[in-house]
Amino acid sequence: MNIKNKTDNSMQKYFDCHDPEFLEEILDVPCIICDSGLNIIYLSKKFDRILSYIQELPEERSSFSSESSKEYIPEINEQLKLNAGNEIKKAEIILNGNNFTFSVRKFGNKSTEGFILKYEPEVKPADCVADVMKLNKILHTINRIICATSSADNQKDLLPIALKMTVELMNFDAGAIYFPDSDMGSASMDVYYGLYDLFFDSEIDLKSEESNYFGVFRDNKAIYIEQYLGVPHEEDESGVFSMAIIPVTADDRTIAILSIATSNLHRFSELEKETLEAVGKEIGGFFRLAKLQRELIYANEEANLYLDIMTHDINNANLISQGYLEILEDISDEKSGNYVKKALSGVVQSSDIIRNVSVIRRFREDNLKPKKISLDRTLKEVIRNYHDADIRYDNCGLSVTADELLPEVFLNLFGNSLKHGGKETTITVSVKEEDERVVVNVCDNGRGIPDDQKPNIFRRYYKGKIQSSGKGLGLSIVKMILERYGAEIYVTDRVTGDYKKGVCFKIIFHE
Repeated sequence: MNIKNKTDNSMQKYFDCHDPEFLEEILDVPCIICDSGLNIIYLSKKFDRILSYIQELPEERSSFSSESSKEYIPEINEQLKLNAGNEIKKAEIILNGNNFTFSVRKFGNKSTEGFILKYEPEVKPADCVADVMKLNKILHTINRIICATSSADNQKDLLPIALKMTVELMNFDAGAIYFPDSDMGSASMDVYYGLYDLFFDSEIDLKSEESNYFGVFRDNKAIYIEQYLGVPHEEDESGVFSMAIIPVTADDRTIAILSIATSNLHRFSELEKETLEAVGKEIGGFFRLAKLQRELIYANEEANLYLDIMTHDINNANLISQGYLEILEDISDEKSGNYVKKALSGVVQSSDIIRNVSVIRRFREDNLKPKKISLDRTLKEVIRNYHDADIRYDNCGLSVTADELLPEVFLNLFGNSLKHGGKETTITVSVKEEDERVVVNVCDNGRGIPDDQKPNIFRRYYKGKIQSSGKGLGLSIVKMILERYGAEIYVTDRVTGDYKKGVCFKIIFHE
């Protein structure tokens, strides 16, 4: 066997006196060859390669050579001699904080006597393969969690998916996700999975140092509990033995806490800890997005509560006030009657604003489906709301494609005419069919709209130069609703060329 390229001259005499099997033994394993005085005379290439991985700086590994490994020889020699004895069967050395264990075997005769120190790793190759397979599985699961959360069809599905996959990754029994309350003093369970009610409280304390969750939230560090917790449980359950409390972080701040638990005794390996903490970091951005969305949902719910109060309770109060003011208007003299009219106008304005806000709310939230709606029925119902007004309409027998918001179009147009023209205003509604279109004209004999203001009247909050009650929402809402139907609305003079003789709104429904 040609070994000249694998050894130096000092080893040649040892190789020359031994058969090929001996050479294969020392050349194919990570080992050290020492002379009878435990002085190193040979480092196998495999052990030389192992030494390359204990360099202090990562960039040194790529440039590591056999020459650089020789720097360890004096230190190895010194430690080996500390192990010297009549019967050396095992030796241990420490290099850069790494422990190396060797089995020791004596070989040769008096002239070629020496020792083979064969490196015996603590982890067997089969265990390494198992660890690699487990690591691959964990990395695959982390990737699945990230992909699942980033591609969730709905943000509300994001958190349950992440929690379920994390629990299943560890083969645990249950999990829960907590989001801190606004005062950061406690956190409420927002998402749960598995037998959560046997393991987790619905609310946890973040201020008490006795709480397991206190340190997690304050220090952004995970806690692993590996002992019987004595949590209340069913008779046939064994309670909680192991629990992981993981901070979910974004921008180096804990925004949520992910906790998983099992009724089995489980010792968390370093790999499992690193994996769970990696999950907490990787999904932090998605959790923050979900948290913001939930805060938006809560804010909308609170806003809707205020809207409900406004549209119901305040509107009821307005109706009562309006009724009494109308009675008072009838029995008041001219001077006091003017004040009553102003008060009544304010109440009517308030009611109109509430109605318009309700319409916008329905417009944004309701999934109203277009259908054929009778104009005769719609207009008659709207006109009944203005029993004191002079509104003229002859049945047309036509229908248009619209939804339940169509009456609001005419309520706003009629209200706008009466608001600016007064109770003496006459409103005329006419409907005709033209070239597969239904054209509705709503005209009045009120003050009219100057030409320079016509382009702006459908803008939200625009009130024009003629000041009256209202906040400029009505006509913009009319346009919004009609655009839903694919309809158009235009404003013209009732009498062409003379805006002071009234206005005419022309609505075109395309069939």
